[in-house]
Amino acid sequence: MINNGKWADLNLEESIRLNGEQLEHVIEYLRGFAPEGEVSVEARYLAFPTGQQLLDYAEEIRLTLSRDEVQP
Repeated sequence: MINNGKWADLNLEESIRLNGEQLEHVIEYLRGFAPEGEVSVEARYLAFPTGQQLLDYAEEIRLTLSRDEVQP
C-alpha cells in the first residue's frame, strides 16, 4: 500500500491462512496508515467453500480460469 511515499506491507508465513473476513480486517487496518493509498493483494493460494463461489469470484474480477489452476 503506497501513498505519497508512505507504504505498508504485510507478509505472512505460508502456513497462516486468512478467511475473507480476516483479510478485510487486515486491509482496513493497513489503510489506517495511508487512507488514500492503493491496496494490492498477492496470494499463492485461494480456497473457496464451493466451486460456485470460485466461479462467482472469478467472474467478479474478470478472471478466466484454466483447469491447471484449479484443484479439487
